[in-house]
Amino acid sequence: MNVTTVFRPLTAAEFQDMAEKGLFAPDMRLELIDGRIEEMSPVGHKHAAIVNRISEYFFISLGKQYSYSSQNPLVLLDDTQPQPDFMILRRAEDFYENALPTAEHVLLVVEVSDSTLEKDLTVKLPRYAQAGIAEVWIINVNDAALYQFHTIDAATTTYRHQHYYYRGDEVPMTLGIHVLVNDVLG
Repeated sequence: MNVTTVFRPLTAAEFQDMAEKGLFAPDMRLELIDGRIEEMSPVGHKHAAIVNRISEYFFISLGKQYSYSSQNPLVLLDDTQPQPDFMILRRAEDFYENALPTAEHVLLVVEVSDSTLEKDLTVKLPRYAQAGIAEVWIINVNDAALYQFHTIDAATTTYRHQHYYYRGDEVPMTLGIHVLVNDVLG
């Protein structure tokens, strides 16, 4: 007898439920992409330093008018729940205690890419656009570059504007401030 097992994609709600019930080891770094649970790469020291710099920079620059989230889940689509390295979110007095943030809460997503650049550009970026995230940064650690994506084309659900910045450059944000790449990369 030949038995075939068929797996169906998980929803973000099912994935959250599994995590809350403790079905994953506490030290596992997981995210849900298109209904599939994927293991995330470990965080290295350069990656961690950039996330820490970004967190401090935006908190000092923008203060308490926004909420900030580092390496936490985002319910992006019904079947997709990534863990961006950093997000600026609409202010929530409860810090999203009662529900994870969704795409409508996000003002900026930052992915720090040392070993994940291809996945961030070809898998995550299109899903951020599809969900309506206004601005995405992908920081290429190996090339010391910041890639900025903004303004979604409604017909194609892709980012209309793509800019590449390097040390010494200044990044104009859709939030109305300018960020020096050196302040992000160190």
